[in-house]
Amino acid sequence: MVSRAAVVPVIHSEQPRALAITVRSLLRAGFIPVVVFDRLGAEVVRFIAGLRGEGVELVPVHGTTWVTSGDVGVGQARDVGFRHAVELGFECVATADSHVYLLDSAERLCRDALEHGGAQGTRIDAPFWQWPHSGWGPPWHGRMYSVSLTRHVDVISCAVKPWSYEPLLAFSARALRELMDAQLGRVIVGRGFGAELADLTISVSRLGHRVACSPVRYVHRASSGAEEFWRARWRDPLQVRYWKESFGAYVLKHVPDWVRTPYRDFVRALEPWQAAACEEFKRRARRDIFSVYAEFIASRPAVRGNVNELLL
Repeated sequence: MVSRAAVVPVIHSEQPRALAITVRSLLRAGFIPVVVFDRLGAEVVRFIAGLRGEGVELVPVHGTTWVTSGDVGVGQARDVGFRHAVELGFECVATADSHVYLLDSAERLCRDALEHGGAQGTRIDAPFWQWPHSGWGPPWHGRMYSVSLTRHVDVISCAVKPWSYEPLLAFSARALRELMDAQLGRVIVGRGFGAELADLTISVSRLGHRVACSPVRYVHRASSGAEEFWRARWRDPLQVRYWKESFGAYVLKHVPDWVRTPYRDFVRALEPWQAAACEEFKRRARRDIFSVYAEFIASRPAVRGNVNELLL
């Protein structure tokens, strides 16, 4: 049997009840959850107490493990979790937001990830206060943004989707190790929320793998942006700084002639070690960004919007 882990980054302002629902669904699906708290302190104590009240014990003997990144960025939390899972020897490593509910098993998602290098699930959005018991609209595969990040299409169905910012993704440990080797030991370079998963999926694709569109379904709690846990993130100057890092790493690695784009200031937010990791990746990448996008377009995905504009 393939060993499967699911990295769940937890922002300290999130809700323990939502995380408890997510952890239970991951366990039922066949994943070992690796919960990564973004701070080591009173927030972790509060979360563990809240989870215990929901009947979830974060100790390895119960099939769940937890670590902390010691910092506020969700990108850094995902990076720590990925590296932790790879070092523990898991063959299939997924990442899930702390408010998803899996409807299917991990078997197909991991099979797709091992075959291609990466895979994304099929999302069903649910209203914030009705999740996980209600969803709206048909299942879909999220948006695909253009090379310049100025346009997008909504993807209803697809075979591969290299630009993915979906709340449930899985990768083979082999693909993650290759990515770590290509960027100075990191899976994700930008420490914040914003483009960390898009960077991850594009990077894996440019190393010669693919991110397959899997039929594995899950319900995602959709936020309006007005919720307190969401607004609290943007009141933290460090979160904002790391958000810029996230986009800066993406732009430096994947957007040609980035100095002429509106995102050039985000590149300036990168630390020297991050810029070095991005440059090392560019030296190691086997495919350019346009060939990765062309493969997506040639696969004839069902989309809303003009798919040919993605190359602009």
